[in-house]
Amino acid sequence: MNLTAIPYQNEQITFFRAESDGILVNPQKGKVRVLNHTGTFIWELIDAKKSVNDIIVCMDSVYACRPDTIQTEVIHFLQELSERLLIYLKEE
Repeated sequence: MNLTAIPYQNEQITFFRAESDGILVNPQKGKVRVLNHTGTFIWELIDAKKSVNDIIVCMDSVYACRPDTIQTEVIHFLQELSERLLIYLKEE
């Protein structure tokens, strides 16, 4: 995944917060995806302005993990969201 790519949310997806977790609903497909607090934090960072690298830097400033672990996990999560068409990536 290109670290300069800009992820943006699929406008058809509805997001609900349930305490520290989140719920993504695709009403057209009748699908629901539950996010833990980390996934919810990443989802809320996806604003069509921040690059993948910006999101990684934000995660690194909040979570006490090795930077390479954070990068791997963020990329994996964004790839999964992209494959499920919950987000799209605009290459910069």
